[in-house]
Amino acid sequence: MIHIEPLELKHLLVITSEFHIPRTKAVFEWIYHLEGLSQDYQVVFEAVSDDGIDATTLRSRQQKENAS
Repeated sequence: MIHIEPLELKHLLVITSEFHIPRTKAVFEWIYHLEGLSQDYQVVFEAVSDDGIDATTLRSRQQKENAS
């Protein structure tokens, strides 16, 4: 919000890794639906591939995200 409101941005594109997208969406949707905020925000999410992360590390990150 400290960047979005001063710049009067209304259309937001959030890009993060596939394993991180569910929690990222939950956080952004919670923040942008808080009482008192303008409902004029359009937030779009795009996930980038988890390619290049070894399977063990990816499973560990997915488990951590699911627990959060």
